[in-house]
Amino acid sequence: MGFLASFHLFFKPVVISLVFLAILFQEAMMRRFFPSYILSIGLAIWLIGGCAAAAPKVEPASETPWQAYWYFARGDLLEAQGRFKMALEEYLHALKYDPWSLDLRLAAAGVLIRLGGWKEAADILERTVQEEPESAEALLLLGDCSVQLRRSEEAETLYRRVLRLDPDHIPARKHLATLYEWQEDYSRANELYQELLPLVKRPENMHLLRADNFIRMKRFRRAREEYLRALEIRHDLVIAHAGLARTYEFMGQVQQAVEYYRQAIEEYPHQPELVRQLAELLVRLDRPQEAVEEYRRLAEADSSDQSALRHLGLLLYHTEQFVQAEEVFRSLALRSPDDPVVYLYLGRSLAGQGQMEAAMAQFHRTIALDREIAEGWLDLAIAHLQREDRPGAQEILERAVLQVTDDARLWHLLGVTHLRLEKYRLAVGDLERARSLDEENIGILRDLANSYERAGYFEKSVELFREILNQRPDDHWALNYLGYMLADAGVQLHRARELIEKALQLDPENAYYLDSLGWVYFRLGQTGLAERYLLEAAHRSPDQAVIYDHLGDLYREMGQDRRAGDAWRRALELEPGEAEVRRKLEQLEPSDGGER
Repeated sequence: MGFLASFHLFFKPVVISLVFLAILFQEAMMRRFFPSYILSIGLAIWLIGGCAAAAPKVEPASETPWQAYWYFARGDLLEAQGRFKMALEEYLHALKYDPWSLDLRLAAAGVLIRLGGWKEAADILERTVQEEPESAEALLLLGDCSVQLRRSEEAETLYRRVLRLDPDHIPARKHLATLYEWQEDYSRANELYQELLPLVKRPENMHLLRADNFIRMKRFRRAREEYLRALEIRHDLVIAHAGLARTYEFMGQVQQAVEYYRQAIEEYPHQPELVRQLAELLVRLDRPQEAVEEYRRLAEADSSDQSALRHLGLLLYHTEQFVQAEEVFRSLALRSPDDPVVYLYLGRSLAGQGQMEAAMAQFHRTIALDREIAEGWLDLAIAHLQREDRPGAQEILERAVLQVTDDARLWHLLGVTHLRLEKYRLAVGDLERARSLDEENIGILRDLANSYERAGYFEKSVELFREILNQRPDDHWALNYLGYMLADAGVQLHRARELIEKALQLDPENAYYLDSLGWVYFRLGQTGLAERYLLEAAHRSPDQAVIYDHLGDLYREMGQDRRAGDAWRRALELEPGEAEVRRKLEQLEPSDGGER
């Protein structure tokens, strides 16, 4: 340090010994060293200090207080141990005794930077640069602070000042290049990396940086040249091989990229990063089975590679290889027993095999580990709905929205569940909340319009359906639903027919839309057309009770009571709980002996 020479020859070994003895004593209290061990180290320090005192030295012109050295030495040792806050306190104490020391100011600023105190460090360094305008280290650190404080022009000026002092200053040139990259001025950054090539010990790294910048500029051929130059210097540079393969991908030569990866892996079989990047490329190319094989290779080569196992499990799940996915996630659960996502996908893999009880147990475990993981609640509720346990799904979702209050998916599913439970006004509230969280979600808008209609808010439902159709004029589901609503209400019948006809043009085979068109013709009094479309609907979807209910109404209106009775009885076979159909059939049966 700069102020060491100012100590008297006698006091220097004393201070050195006391500093290290004090710190060793602290360490001893923490780590339980034997007293004899501490004493022996202390004596050795004293002897070293004595030898230092005995050596002839030039007496300095001025003296630095011994306390400055004391606190500086403590700070230096604490910084080496990674105790940055404590080190900063010691440096600041030292500065009270020697406020002009360049070394102390740089040390304090350096620790502040490590702690993220960029503004405080910049304040110290600005004063330092004013007093020591040729300190390259102070200028460099102040430049780094300026970058973090978004003072780019100032940072560039400071780095340039360092380079004027020392044209071969490698860190200043690197930091300036990084600044240009941050400003997306990749050409100037590459000029600096080019200038660094003869100065650095590892020029291949400069070629890699230039290649990355050329990729950012979409100059892929130049990027390929830089990767090849890096490989000329060091042929086993895995990152250059991977970069070269990525360059082929960016150039649209994807099969060449895959082949290059395979060749590199064959040449360097113990480089897992090449295998990993090939697997990621295969996923992007939608070649999941090939990606599975690469991730399996990674997992077999290193059983502790949990990232590879996780990717393997996810690919197996998404390609519906549920048994193998289950095996992978069970293996991951043994390695990471507190990871909720592992149990989530284990549950999904079991659900894919139809093992709903086992799947639900894993979903319960997921939310036990993390109550704020919305997917766990969702999957558990869906499992209840798949088992027709609507009250169970309702109970799960009502708990879920208390834990995760701002997830539109949970409120949406709760609204749909209330719809299925015929709790229409509750459904309206849930779906309005879902809409407030995700205003563009068409599924939420559709279900909310549906719930308005079921809850008796006819005008609100019509208004929302019109809003949906303004956004999506070819939404055939909304076209049919709005048309059927109008027809069922007996209003705007010609408009209703136009809406349903457009829905059928978009989806001509849809039995529900044929039923709707038959129903609107029934409302218009055109019984012949009504019968034609309703019979076609029943032919296309013979297991829909509502179609037979409509046929019963039509035949009753046409005076064909026997055919009406047959249609309603068929509707009751399909939906025995339809009380309104049963009531109509009971009213008909006394006169069912013949046609009216």
